[in-house]
Amino acid sequence: MTRSQVSVGLLGLIVCGVLVVQLPAQSPSAAPAADSGAAPAGDKPAESPPASTPAPMAGTGPAGTVPAPPNAPVAPPAELTPYRVRVDAAVDLGIDDSPWQRRAVRDEIQQRLQGQIGGFWDLEFPGDLESQLTSPADLPRWTDAGFAEHVNGPYDKLYLLGVSRVGNRWVVQAREWDGALRLLGPVVQRETFEGRDVPALAVEALRGAFRPLVQIEQTKEGVITLRGRGARIPPHDPSWNPLRNGTVFEPYYRYLNKERRVEKIQRIPWTYVVCGDPVAGEGTAPGQPLSGLRTAISARRRRIEAVALGAPLSDIPTAVRLITRPPNRKPIAGVEIFVRKERNLPPVPEGQSPPPPLARLVSDRRGEFMLPPGLVKRGEAVWLFIYSGSQTLARVPFMPGMRPREELELADDSLRLQVEGDIALLQARLVDQAAQRAVMLALARKRAGEKNFTEASQILRQVSDNFQPAGMLADLNTIRSPALKTARDTRDRQTEARVKKLCDDTAEIINVHFGPEKITELRDEFAELKEVADDEARDAADAAKVPAKKAAPRRKLPASGQPSTPAAETPPAETPPADDTKSAEDAFGQE
Repeated sequence: MTRSQVSVGLLGLIVCGVLVVQLPAQSPSAAPAADSGAAPAGDKPAESPPASTPAPMAGTGPAGTVPAPPNAPVAPPAELTPYRVRVDAAVDLGIDDSPWQRRAVRDEIQQRLQGQIGGFWDLEFPGDLESQLTSPADLPRWTDAGFAEHVNGPYDKLYLLGVSRVGNRWVVQAREWDGALRLLGPVVQRETFEGRDVPALAVEALRGAFRPLVQIEQTKEGVITLRGRGARIPPHDPSWNPLRNGTVFEPYYRYLNKERRVEKIQRIPWTYVVCGDPVAGEGTAPGQPLSGLRTAISARRRRIEAVALGAPLSDIPTAVRLITRPPNRKPIAGVEIFVRKERNLPPVPEGQSPPPPLARLVSDRRGEFMLPPGLVKRGEAVWLFIYSGSQTLARVPFMPGMRPREELELADDSLRLQVEGDIALLQARLVDQAAQRAVMLALARKRAGEKNFTEASQILRQVSDNFQPAGMLADLNTIRSPALKTARDTRDRQTEARVKKLCDDTAEIINVHFGPEKITELRDEFAELKEVADDEARDAADAAKVPAKKAAPRRKLPASGQPSTPAAETPPAETPPADDTKSAEDAFGQE
């Protein structure tokens, strides 16, 4: 075969190949598959196959066509999504301050931080001109309003990092703002006297300010699972892991609208979730709720997300302020706080006292008390038993060292205290009246014992008229009615129940001590005594009608020093006849 024949054959093969490749593109059946743009005006868009029909795999169909990818990309799960983080740093080196030294410190901090977190964070570290924090002294004064421009922004976490030199001491401060919950965390501070330790100390402060975000999933049986953000992207340093055994989380509710944007964020009060042992390779861990509420976390709803934020703990004391619920928000002063480790006291044998609390505190006139550190180990919660007198206001868990200041909103107990004070005054009057009533009843009983039944009846009548229980119950109702009306107007069911109990107990006291039963009992007793006295008087009158026998003269005793003279013999008395024996015995008795 000549070279020309080979060239002609190759040219024919090339032409055939071109025709084979172009034919499917010109085919009407293959045209929709090749069109990846929008449908022309006036034409209906191509309908997607039903869900039950499997999508064709690559290499099947006419000329091996591949179906178009879906329009909306599928978001990766939370445990495979890294944090998008921005760190705004302000460096003040004192007398040695210069731009290149600040840049060197910032670059070394960024390198150390990136070396520890790896792909766990998508880190952005702007320079001096782009940083929002202009001075380290401004860091503690920042509020949530300063991050308003970052709401619904691209960052999940924003950090403020301040490095300053005070004399021969270096102070490093860090603070975190969480974009999902729009919350600014506490200031984490570290200090050193060695300038070369500043970058490592800054990374340590950022790790102390880091609050991991987790999603809460709860089954119908109440089992809680924590799904950590970026938990399947392990950082280079294990101390940055979001799910660690014993980590304490604070739960929140995120209320979403139809566009899945956050409308409201609500913290679940007096509730914590403690992380258990994480499941290897899944980015999840079991959670143990710790709450003072009956239902700590409700089941998941369509537009409500249950999330939790990690709580950094420290060994600083916590100032707790007790205030009433809105709209009044008044300080609650003079209440007792017992700090205990258990929620429920263990059973105590009879004759023994319960174990003493860890601490016994009293709120001052501002409603504040200081919870000292070191009562329990770090990460362990305590229970606060708050008493107003003998009444329990709250029994809530509390995590020491979570924040330097904390507020607890409690029900306004002023109405119950007012009612309790009014009832105490009423009971004091009742005690005096009960004492007077008891004295008069004792006097009536004494007169009845003296058989002065007329005066005894008069005293009973005075007691019945002057100590009427109806008047005392009317005084009690003047306390009960306004208090119950105020409690119902404010929808305070707890105070309403307490007021009812106080008034019902006082009404029972009135009915027991001032009821007519005692007077009725005394009247019946006096009637019996009078009947007995009448019988005795009748018997005495009958006995007086029988003549008494004259008594024999008494023998005179001899005077002192005189001999006694034998008495003359007295003749024996005559024996009365048999039919007059009874009269003789009566006469003998009279003698």
